[in-house]
Amino acid sequence: MVVGVLLIAAAVLFILRRRTGESGSEALSERQRQTLEDFETQVLALLSQRGGTMSQTQIVAALGLPAHLVAEKLNEMECRELIDRRWETDEYTYRVKHKSA
Repeated sequence: MVVGVLLIAAAVLFILRRRTGESGSEALSERQRQTLEDFETQVLALLSQRGGTMSQTQIVAALGLPAHLVAEKLNEMECRELIDRRWETDEYTYRVKHKSA
């Protein structure tokens, strides 16, 4: 009986993980996948073209990607010191981080 319960639990977890995975990057359009692959380049170009700073909301709108993916990627870029994040007017803004010589 215990083995049967464990098998059922394992099957349910397997199904839930597959469904979660399908709603992730697999649900993105081809254009969104390409944008995600070139994310860093596109964000740095956007920031430069738009005067150096943009809000996270503006970046999401410009790239056409889901907000949670943009937030994750921006956080990665911040950890790698490619960009700075500042809290301004009730939202985060980002700018290119200039390296000191």
